[in-house]
Amino acid sequence: MPTEIGLVVTDLLVENFKDIFDFQYTARLEEELDEIEEGKQTGNEALSDFYAKFAKDLRYAEKHMENIKRMEKPTDEKCELCGAPLVIKWGKHGSFYACSTYDKENPDTCKFTKENPSICPTSIRPTYRRRRRKNTARTAAG
Repeated sequence: MPTEIGLVVTDLLVENFKDIFDFQYTARLEEELDEIEEGKQTGNEALSDFYAKFAKDLRYAEKHMENIKRMEKPTDEKCELCGAPLVIKWGKHGSFYACSTYDKENPDTCKFTKENPSICPTSIRPTYRRRRRKNTARTAAG
């Protein structure tokens, strides 16, 4: 089962690299590989054509792709400390709730966070990140 952060990253990649994730493009790429195998085209020509499109997509993504570390999704929940709305943010272990008033530059802002449990597909129970020794974590059904 894909992780939540994997789904978010996939959505961002598909949205910003439309050429690469287009079925017609990948079908054409298969044809180009066949042409290389048959000697009708060189590998360098195919790579050059690919890189020209990819460089254009990369420039587009640099300007338009949202930074996942700065993404915030509004929620209807309220902060337990200050009453401000909570937002969903993403970190290396998935999503979590955070106070919308948090400001990295201001140490006096509310720093409230709480886990955002997902649902285990097997047991249909919420899952949580469990901390283990040596700063590793695993996901377990609660």
